[in-house]
Amino acid sequence: MRPRAAALKALLDQPGLQIMPGCGDGMGARLIEEAGFATGFASGSSICAMRLAMPDMDLLTFPEMADAVETVIFAAPNVLWLADGDTGYGNALAVQKTIRAYARRGAAAVLIEDKVWPRPLGRGGAKLVIERDAALLRCRAAPPRRHVARRASCDPGYFPASEGGASARGSQSSTVVPSPTLLRIRIAPRD
Repeated sequence: MRPRAAALKALLDQPGLQIMPGCGDGMGARLIEEAGFATGFASGSSICAMRLAMPDMDLLTFPEMADAVETVIFAAPNVLWLADGDTGYGNALAVQKTIRAYARRGAAAVLIEDKVWPRPLGRGGAKLVIERDAALLRCRAAPPRRHVARRASCDPGYFPASEGGASARGSQSSTVVPSPTLLRIRIAPRD
């Protein structure tokens, strides 16, 4: 396991929660480091906002994301960074390439999502999730443990996705999200 991945794993194995603020540029990364956070999230939505002044609608390519992740890590090298790998940018081999590329740039871990890629047009911005078998394939495509902090287990202990996958499908059994080491919580605005 790479040293940064091992350090993040050791931190996450400790009891309690770890706050992981997100950012999308070098200035935000530097502020996270100066504020004393041990971890940070190189967030795709933040990177899209900083680069394009637009919401995250899958407009950034892998090379653009990799460049932004490298900038964030360079600006705050003492932070253990979770890099947004989106869907892995293609098939299972692309998932491997994405994880390895981010690890070479210094990411401690990579987030790979279970959404459809490329996003179908005409869905009003909805993020559709992939089928269970395809999600398992992405999970299994992760490189060996030496590259990542914690390889997600592909055993059948799954729970509904926070992005609404279960409700979109109408069945919890068809949604795939491995038991997490990292949990991302989004607070919905009140009407």
